[in-house]
Formats: sequence, C-alpha cells, structure tokens
Amino acid sequence: MQRFGKTAALTTRWYCPICKKTGIRTRLDTTRKGVDYSFHQWIIGKRSLADIAKAHRCSPRTMMRRFAPCWKEHLEPELIPSAGVPLICDGINLTGRTNTVLISRTTELIVSWCFAYHECFESWFELFSLIERPSVVVCDGRRGITLAIQLCWRGVAIQRCLFHVRNLVQIRVTTRPKTEAGREILMLAQDLFSVWTRRQKRRWIRKFQKWEHRYRITLQEKSHGYSPSGRRTWWYTHKSLRSAKSAIENSLPHLFTFVGHYDIPRTTNHIEGGTNSVIRELIHRHRGLPLEKKKILVAHFLSSKQH
Repeated sequence: MQRFGKTAALTTRWYCPICKKTGIRTRLDTTRKGVDYSFHQWIIGKRSLADIAKAHRCSPRTMMRRFAPCWKEHLEPELIPSAGVPLICDGINLTGRTNTVLISRTTELIVSWCFAYHECFESWFELFSLIERPSVVVCDGRRGITLAIQLCWRGVAIQRCLFHVRNLVQIRVTTRPKTEAGREILMLAQDLFSVWTRRQKRRWIRKFQKWEHRYRITLQEKSHGYSPSGRRTWWYTHKSLRSAKSAIENSLPHLFTFVGHYDIPRTTNHIEGGTNSVIRELIHRHRGLPLEKKKILVAHFLSSKQH
C-alpha cells in the first residue's frame, strides 16, 4: 500500500499497486471515540446538532444515526469518597411529580445518584446504603429522607435547608399577609438568613417564642359551621398561621446545625443552582425526548460532574 493523496474529508487515501484499488484505513475504536465525544458535546454541551454535523461533513440526520448506539449506553455513578465531609442531598422530577433523580454531592463533586419513581424513604435508603458516612447531611427535611438518614447513618447531624423553610412559611402566609401575625412570622422566616453566631441564634429563637406567646389566643380561635352531611363541626380559623408555625417548629431541632461550623452549608443551593437548574435547562433544550433518553441525558451530565 502506498499513499495516494487525500479524500474530500482530508483523510489519507491509500493505493494498492497489485489490485489497482484505492481506499482508506479506518480504526473502529477511534471512530467510536470520536462519535462518543461529539455526542457528549451535543447532549450536555452548547453545540447544536447542525454545527456538529457540519464539522463532520454530513447531514444532521446522518449524525443522529451515528448517535443511535450512544443512547443504549447506561452510565453508572462512580462512588466518590465522602467520609467525614458535609453531604448535600436533593431530588428533581423528570416527568411531573414522578420519575425522580436523587442526587447527593459535596460542595465540589457529585458523590452518587439514582433514579426512582418517587422521592420516598425506600429510594433514599437505597442511595445512602452505597455512600460512606458523612459528617452532616444538608437536605429539605422531608420525612422520607430524614428517616433514611437516621436509619442508615445513626447519629449523623442534619441541617435543614433555610431556603426551604422560608419558602414553606411564605407559601402558607403568602408574600403579602393580611394579618399582623402573618407579617411578623414572614419577617422571622426571612431573618433566618441573618443568623450566623450562637448569640443571633438565641435571639432568633426568643423572637419566635415571643411571637407564639403573643398570638397564642389567635392561633386557638375556632370557627363553627355545618359539614356537607349536615352535622355541626368546627375548624381552626387561622389554618395558614398554624401551618407556618408548625413548619418552623418541626424544623427547629435541625435548623441551626451550621452555627459554629462554618464548613456546613446552610442551604441546598449547590444542588438547586449548580445541578438541578442545569438539568432542567438540558431537558428543555432537548425537549421531546422519551423518559429513557432523559435518564441517559441526566446520567451523562452527572457523570461529567464527578471529575
């Protein structure tokens, strides 16, 4: 074989003087590696399919045919050591309120992830059973994840996300409360982000206790009426205020774990802003994908964030 110029794609052409034929030499491993790289650039990068097809001197439809084997690869997470460091956990739904991706990460790297139908105790326990014991877990404080933490890593400290607590209060009393009690508890929830020291923590707890004492009679007010069946019944008049108070009371044991330990994040923003928001953007950019391909897209993105 001897060199015989180049093809239109600038690939070296070879000539055989015996059989008088020309051709090119291809390496399947190199070709596969190039296609995988281009697929990675398209699915989680910013290059469009048309740009990648133009670089490969083919049509977008041909590029999609080359990408077909890449959709069949299911990436598994590499287990990143997380012993003794703060762990941030949260989930994101791929379709409505189902088909969730559960993600755990440190402040720097994705530790592990798994796909589940719902964000519940069983799915969180399955994920945590593969991860080393952390120093503290930062989460939104739902019952399923809290129970999974307590059973899987007994005695590990929990830090409730302050942003989630503030949001729970704001949802219940709205951004413009009509009552003085509602305005005060909303201000208390917003003041959570100004707490950094033990003195500020004690001051905030005293303010909340004073609020409870000041409006204890208001919170106990009842309204009376009749049920659809005609029976006389009653209900609490200020349900939203009681619900906001319960949201703070239930989170209070794990609300200020970060005080005195400044390496512990106060919120789950590392996942919400650095991971979940990018996943939502990628799913929107590649909208129309079926569920299985969405999972492959998410797995490619999370795998790229493990290094």
